[in-house]
Amino acid sequence: MAVELYKRKNDEVLVWKAEDIAKLKHSYRIVGKLIGSHHKFPRQNQLMTRPMLLSPFETTLLLEKGFASLHEEDVSSETISSEQLAERQKVYTENFSRSLQEQRKLALESKKSDIMSRSEKIVSGIIRKRGKDPKTCSDEEKKSVLDEILLQAELNPLQEQNMLVEQPVETSWKQDLKEADWSFPQTDTQRIKYLAFKDLWQQDFHLSSGAKFGGDFLVYPGDPGLYHAQYIAICLQPSDLLCETDMVQAARLASNVHKTALFCSVDLATENVTYSKLDYCGQQ
Repeated sequence: MAVELYKRKNDEVLVWKAEDIAKLKHSYRIVGKLIGSHHKFPRQNQLMTRPMLLSPFETTLLLEKGFASLHEEDVSSETISSEQLAERQKVYTENFSRSLQEQRKLALESKKSDIMSRSEKIVSGIIRKRGKDPKTCSDEEKKSVLDEILLQAELNPLQEQNMLVEQPVETSWKQDLKEADWSFPQTDTQRIKYLAFKDLWQQDFHLSSGAKFGGDFLVYPGDPGLYHAQYIAICLQPSDLLCETDMVQAARLASNVHKTALFCSVDLATENVTYSKLDYCGQQ
């Protein structure tokens, strides 16, 4: 089944479903970037969660290979009819009611299980509060007290304000979704970078943005969670000229972060990619 991608108005592409994110990482070697705030640790940026933001290169690759489908982000209430809005409100109310009933059932089962596991202690305590000695009470009296406790639990269900909040990971209005247009890459520079990205990906590498290290991509031999990047990829056309200073600068920067500068020369006419590695050995 194709991974579901959602295109926002600013052309950002998001993946919401956990199983889709896992599939992208483990089956298609797509790194992406988690940008969601963790509900337990909201004021930090080290541990992020859904959604996953995809780069334009990753999105184009997934669509070209047929691994994903791209949809427009859910239509806002400003662009739908009053009948559609009423239908959405009805579905939301029904889903909320269903969730409340399911949680009440589970909460009651959990509460009864807890009562039964401590029934002897609870029943004895209530009998003592009534001024009697539990040792002198018959089994019928104890059972009657336990039945009262269980009935009380049923008469006090989980309240709405104490519900667990469900976080939707996909839209409930799939019938309103429209297939999104995608036209990346458009310029020669974008095509050069995409062709290099695709060629490296086809060689079983994992790739992420290399902007922090002065390149176009970071190239990993495996999952970035387990491996450091091996190369800093810099994409060029065969006609591009590099002076010695630029080459030394790229090699020294890569060497300082324990990586190798990888120049990717892309011929737009044939779509062939030629690679040149450059290591910095220092002054001799």
